[in-house]
Amino acid sequence: MAPVSQWEPPAAKLAASLAESTAAAPKSLLTVGERSEWKQTGRCTDSVAYARALEKASPWVKTVSLGKSPQGRDIIATIVSKDRAFTPEAARKSGKLIVLLESCIHPGEVDGKEAGEMLLRDVVVTKKYAAWLDQAILINIPIFNVDGHEIWSGYNRINQQGPNEMGFRATAQRLNLNRDFLKADAPEMKAWLRFFTAWLPDFFIDNHVTDGADFQYDITIDTPMNQDIWANLAAWTRDRYLPALNDAMATDGHVMGPYGGFRQRGRPESGFQTLGVTPRFSNGYLAAQNRLQDPQLGPLQHHEAVH
Repeated sequence: MAPVSQWEPPAAKLAASLAESTAAAPKSLLTVGERSEWKQTGRCTDSVAYARALEKASPWVKTVSLGKSPQGRDIIATIVSKDRAFTPEAARKSGKLIVLLESCIHPGEVDGKEAGEMLLRDVVVTKKYAAWLDQAILINIPIFNVDGHEIWSGYNRINQQGPNEMGFRATAQRLNLNRDFLKADAPEMKAWLRFFTAWLPDFFIDNHVTDGADFQYDITIDTPMNQDIWANLAAWTRDRYLPALNDAMATDGHVMGPYGGFRQRGRPESGFQTLGVTPRFSNGYLAAQNRLQDPQLGPLQHHEAVH
């Protein structure tokens, strides 16, 4: 669906990185979003099939299951390693950074799912970003909340600009996984925590989408960088990572900002505030584990996640 924002950052309006990735890819490896010109998004079976297709296309890829959901669906993770370091032990021996990408903890927020799949394709098939694997191992969880993802409707996120249909925010047991990192009530979260503890990634990107205020940002970020994380990591994030990322994004035409909201709902004149988070959220939990994290949220957009 075409955006209706009053103003869009140039890079978001052009979506050039997405178009370039699509043009370079084999037709057999286009996502459902690409094939439908972003009017539709894939189901769980589509993400599993896509992961298996990447496995066939490259020896650098292996897909594993974190565990089963209450309704019996596999929660998959695709591991990408030039050294075929497909276990936590092998990954640690490689000495490379471990980067974990995750999408669809809230399944209606689908942008990161297909952007992540396209990104892996650009690493292992077209090899535009293959050099990353000289220094890092990538792990991609395309859909964390697999049961909620299949509670399919065109009315699950009525304020969001597309796709035509998408999944539901909570799990089949009506639990919000991004409130469950500390208490671990959900079977899905128990499986995720076992996987995370085994791999202990150095950097975690949790992709969300907000259907809230109509900001001029196309990407907003909330990452631990204060007293909630080890001081050395906080300083690196504040003084090195975020300035470099902001500069690089601005050069490409993106406008980034901090994730937050109006002090009083629906009243911009009340002021803007960022949010403090506890370990029940992904960014609070990763901070407690002293791991670097970058939850990315794109306001009022569909499939314009930075790729």
